[in-house]
Amino acid sequence: MVALDGLSEIGTALTLAIAVTVVMQLTCFLIAFVCKFDKITDLAGCANFIVLAIGTLFLGPRPFDYRAVVLTSLVCASRLQLGAYLLYRVLKRGRDSRFDEVRSKFFVFLAFWVFQILWVYVTSLAVMYVNAAGGDAERELTAADISGWIIFVLGFTLQVVSDMTKQSFRSDPANAKRVCDVGPWRYSRHPNFCGEVLMWWGVYIAGIPVFIRSPSGWATICSPLFTMYILTCFSGIPTSEGQASKRWYDGGEAQQRFEAYFDSTPPLWLFPPSLYRRFPLCLKRVLCFDLPMYEYKSEVSEPLDQQSRDAA
Repeated sequence: MVALDGLSEIGTALTLAIAVTVVMQLTCFLIAFVCKFDKITDLAGCANFIVLAIGTLFLGPRPFDYRAVVLTSLVCASRLQLGAYLLYRVLKRGRDSRFDEVRSKFFVFLAFWVFQILWVYVTSLAVMYVNAAGGDAERELTAADISGWIIFVLGFTLQVVSDMTKQSFRSDPANAKRVCDVGPWRYSRHPNFCGEVLMWWGVYIAGIPVFIRSPSGWATICSPLFTMYILTCFSGIPTSEGQASKRWYDGGEAQQRFEAYFDSTPPLWLFPPSLYRRFPLCLKRVLCFDLPMYEYKSEVSEPLDQQSRDAA
């Protein structure tokens, strides 16, 4: 690869990647805004991951490094599956309700796409770095390679099984007022997010042999850390729980089921409910990211037995 003036080959690959990401996302934003069409939002993000992974692979050293090929293949497979699933879901629903209040507001809608630029680029940093610098690593297979690939596959499998399980559960009208607590959802309130986190930690761990020879690659730990941050503190769990849990608080059986599920099931990591229920609150906060923002704040959200005592 020919490096840009003043940049190393790695710097050139990462610079071209941010340029491609900005162009892709802003182009999709204009299409979505002008046409009031929000069915391409998630698809645009997933497609961008694939473009960055394949693009930096071809910008990297020749012959292709096997680590780069494996990680690029894993990332592309996971984004193809996720993009197809999210597209199917939004087509089935007819719209993406996240944008009901903003799709006609230029700057507010643009803010989502700017965030998507940041999400795609930062999350892709580890795989892009391995692709651009993979030729510097030792050729022998290491424990980090195998561990990273296994963690990625486990995370990918967990995400797919979780999405399919919930899709099947929600397709049954009898479950309209029931919280999904079957399959992996019995052990985590968001096992699909857990799978996503595991995948990007897998990519980072698999890149360790490259980072040892090219130490600036250690900084790409921001990829899995950023993924964890946005899912636990920004656009993942916080938008699914907290005040979004209002639908369960009907003062009846739905509320009772949800409160029991919420108290006994961790928000991210999978853990047996019978044990998690006994965890001290401080451990739930620190080890399991069960944050106060996930709680529904309302007088109606008091436990049913407390409401009964107050009424008496």
